[in-house]
Amino acid sequence: MNNLKKLEVPFCNTTIQAIEHNGQLYVSMRPICKNIGLQWGSQYNRIMRDEVMKTCVFIMKTQLDGDIQNRDIVYLPLSMLNGWLFGVSTKKIKPELKDKLIKYKRECYDVLYQYWTKERFEFMKEINKLLFEFHYEKEGASQAGRILSNWKRIKPRIENKLHSLMNQSQLQLTV
Repeated sequence: MNNLKKLEVPFCNTTIQAIEHNGQLYVSMRPICKNIGLQWGSQYNRIMRDEVMKTCVFIMKTQLDGDIQNRDIVYLPLSMLNGWLFGVSTKKIKPELKDKLIKYKRECYDVLYQYWTKERFEFMKEINKLLFEFHYEKEGASQAGRILSNWKRIKPRIENKLHSLMNQSQLQLTV
């Protein structure tokens, strides 16, 4: 536990306990479930069934105050907490938290919509602009390359003709 750093993280107008492990923030899931009225065992099973969340779980054995034996504490990356909470049914939480969770879910829908539409649209617009510029400049470089290649081919012929004419004109002056 000496390489873990305990922190408090602001989340949805409250503070949750977190730890830093290998440069990433993790939250203990059991207290969060308890605070919103969810059964921990069911939520643990739900996390472990999820193809993404189960790969990110960090389990640490620790001795809680007053306990003789070590217990498993299940941590989920803070970055996964929104996805987990978004999947919580409002029918399974404390009634006094239902409105707050519904409001949170609406915000999640809006944020996802903004991400996949507005922000992605601006991002794709910038990519398309750069692609157009790239192809325009590439075409210009290709034309310049063709002109240079043509110049290399005709330059010796023009120089030879010029030298020949200059030599002829000098011969005529001396005669």
